[in-house]
Amino acid sequence: MLLKAFRYMLPALVILFAQTIFPFGIIRDALAAGRPLSSMINRISASSVLLIVKTQIVTSTQDEETSDTQDTDAEEPDGVEGELLELVPGEVNEKELRLHLFDGTIICGQLSLQSLSVVTEFGPLTIPIERVLEINPGLDSYPQMLADLDRLVEQLGDADYNQRLEARRELRLLGVTIKHELNRFTDDGNVDRKKYLDELKQEIAKMEAEWEDAEEDEKPVPYIRGDSIRTPDFTVVGKLQQSQFEINSKYGVLSVNLHEVKKVDRQISGRQEIRKKVIVKGDHYIDGSTVSTGIKVNRGDVINISAMGSIVMTPWGANRTSSPDGSNSYGWYAAGTIEGGALCMKIGDNDVPSKVGSKRRIVASRSGVLRLGIGIPSGYSGGNYQYPGQYDVRIVVTPGS
Repeated sequence: MLLKAFRYMLPALVILFAQTIFPFGIIRDALAAGRPLSSMINRISASSVLLIVKTQIVTSTQDEETSDTQDTDAEEPDGVEGELLELVPGEVNEKELRLHLFDGTIICGQLSLQSLSVVTEFGPLTIPIERVLEINPGLDSYPQMLADLDRLVEQLGDADYNQRLEARRELRLLGVTIKHELNRFTDDGNVDRKKYLDELKQEIAKMEAEWEDAEEDEKPVPYIRGDSIRTPDFTVVGKLQQSQFEINSKYGVLSVNLHEVKKVDRQISGRQEIRKKVIVKGDHYIDGSTVSTGIKVNRGDVINISAMGSIVMTPWGANRTSSPDGSNSYGWYAAGTIEGGALCMKIGDNDVPSKVGSKRRIVASRSGVLRLGIGIPSGYSGGNYQYPGQYDVRIVVTPGS
């Protein structure tokens, strides 16, 4: 009886096991085509199995960490202002690199190479591996992607309307990343191709505008032709001479082709200290049009803010000015706590504003985007009231323990 039950359960167990080590898309495609599960093994090497297992470990760990620290008020920044002065990184692991593959896999380990060879327009260059912080392969390292791009652009002029629409849809999905490449396609006399290319360029420009306020590491970056290698001192653009990487991971030595790699970077332990300069103008009211610093703080982070400058409090006279400390001569934004004209802050949209003044150190009691604004008494903000001038603000956010 048990043997018979196990025989019925075996197919389900095989699929369940396969899903833990094979990408779901491969399982789905094989089943849809009527192929046996054993056929999938030919499509995945032993190295790939190890990579996928590694991905599941990294992903599950990251998910657990995220769920522990996430706060409901940590909204995306909008209207980001200011100049990033410095990012003080945590400790860089000089031994290990992380290879980010296009399928989402992340491989951690030590490269067998001692250095990278790059051919630049100024001649060959050798970069020691321990000096490499990041590698971003260029389009010339992705020949299949270039071929697909050429094919899709050619398809925009197809006689079949549905083929044209399909090509347009696929190109649009590539978005900002193909911005530079679209510029190399000139008008060849095909009316449809020209029309769709013009539309795509306009849509990509709109996409860029929508991403403008996002943090730098979140923005999609247009591909360039050359490979980009960033070091602590400079960034090199050229052609990597290594077409394959061997990495010593906890699962053994794995070989990865360059065209499979989306990005290479290093593990940095701990979050970065952020130093930023922001301008708060007289029409940036704390209860309305605040300035988003673009800095996401976590509960427990230490925030140090200093400010200088002045704004003209015109409702009280053309020669009356306020410093970031404000003055009760201009009334109270919050009775007894925040004087009129004072520089204020809040963390997230739903936070209660508090006074910063010319200098303040605070430990964040919540998580969210740090916003700044000026406390103007009720009835004196907006309308015909104007407050010329600005406060120059410097912010240092140190990760909490």
